[in-house]
Amino acid sequence: DKAVPLTLSIPANEIFTGPFQASWKIEDLAGKVVDQGSKKLETTAGKGSEAEVPLTLKECGLYFLQLDLKDAQGKVVKDRKSVV
Repeated sequence: DKAVPLTLSIPANEIFTGPFQASWKIEDLAGKVVDQGSKKLETTAGKGSEAEVPLTLKECGLYFLQLDLKDAQGKVVKDRKSVV
């Protein structure tokens, strides 16, 4: 298994400020979850936030990635789905 670095970041901005929970889920082509987790990020109008996440995948291939960013009340404020 090889660790693949993933950087979660929210740049400094005036719209998304406060504490956030960034969550991710990675599935293989068969729909099996191969990695998932979450990290807390905190931003202010003048300061962004960043967190490094080492993902471990058993092999190279196509995976489905889902990212969600939730605010302090648990509301999803951004979400993304991609094939990686």
